[in-house]
Parts: sequence; structure tokens; C-alpha cells
Amino acid sequence: GYPDGTFKPEGLVTGAEFAKIVVTATGVGAAAEYAKGATKFTDVAADHWAAGYINVATDLGIIQGYGDGRFGPEDQVTYAQAITMIVRALGYEPAAQAKGGYPGGYLAIAAEKEITDGVTVLANVAANRGDIAIMVDNSLEVDMMVQDSYGDKPTWKEKEGETLLKKLGVDEIKGNVIKIARVDDKLEDNEIVVEREGEKDKTYELVTKDTPEALFGLAVKL
Repeated sequence: GYPDGTFKPEGLVTGAEFAKIVVTATGVGAAAEYAKGATKFTDVAADHWAAGYINVATDLGIIQGYGDGRFGPEDQVTYAQAITMIVRALGYEPAAQAKGGYPGGYLAIAAEKEITDGVTVLANVAANRGDIAIMVDNSLEVDMMVQDSYGDKPTWKEKEGETLLKKLGVDEIKGNVIKIARVDDKLEDNEIVVEREGEKDKTYELVTKDTPEALFGLAVKL
């Protein structure tokens, strides 16, 4: 968001801004501070505010530039470009290339993995901030593709449970809401007790707009 407390979902995103978004989503945003300095791109100065993010994204294979030495840090990111970088961040570059490469292969992977759910994709149109937020959010729980063999004929496979959410240090917990303040006066109004199979019941404080009453008795994922 912006310093004035707005998000501007209809606003557009530059290449530099998207580099920060995608590097942060992969859980290595802190590395950008140490990666500041000269980049491989002729149009990204060493003192550019996003140089560290661009360097990290380049090292991760997420950013490849235009092929003529430029990155276009101030260019508006299209839906196809944003989707391509998200797909690469998830490790699906080989799968996207096998489906025809840019842009069709990446768009196909994004649709298959539900990354573009809730978004109307116009490949060569500049993507707005709201849609990018949706696509990044959709990507957080996608099982990533990892290399599982090397040599002359390397192979890749999807690794169940290996997600961007996990890389961000967020645990996923499933269980049933068995207590709220109405049935247990030891609980605060915004607290719930979740029963997890094979583990001790645990109390959680709700930070979403859901109410304990609405969740009571339901199976939930935290």
C-alpha cells in the first residue's frame, strides 16, 4: 500500500514494483537488502531502489528481461508478464516451456493451478494492483515444482506441501472449532478453541472479520 493508507487496486504496477512483490512472496525479501548494487540490466542503475529485488529475482530465474540487456523497471507489467514471473517463482518454468513457452505455456500452467481464478486475463494488457494481489494470493498454496534429478536429462516434479506459504513461515492447521466464549467463559469474545486430530486442543485469537459464532462447530483451516 501507500503511505496515506490507500492500496489503489485499480492502479498499475511497474516491473520494479513487481520484482519486490514476487521476491517478498517467495520468502526471501530480506536478501534484497544485501543484493543491492550493480545489476545485469543496462537500464537498472546500481542505486535504483529495487536493484536488490531485481538481482534476487534474476538469481532465482524469475526475471530474464527483454533479451536485449534491458529489464524495463518503469514499464507497466502486463498480465502475461506477471503470470510468467509467478509461474517461475513456483518452479514451473520447465512445465511452461513444455507447453509452448511464453506466453501460452505460462498462462496454461496458471489456469491449471488456479493462479488466475477470479481474474480476467488479457495477456498484453497492463495488470492492475488488485488482480496482481489476487494472483499472488492464489499462488501461495500451490504445490511447487522442484528438480529431483540432475545430469544430462534433469527431471522435475511437484512436491506436495512445498508452498510459498510454507516458505513465508506460515503454518497451515486443520481442525474443528469446539469452543467459543458463549460455551466457555474462560475465553475472550474473539477467541476459539480448535480440536486437531492427534494433537492437543489449542486456543486461537481471530484476526479476520469472521465471528466465533459463525465458526462454532465447523471444520476450519487456519
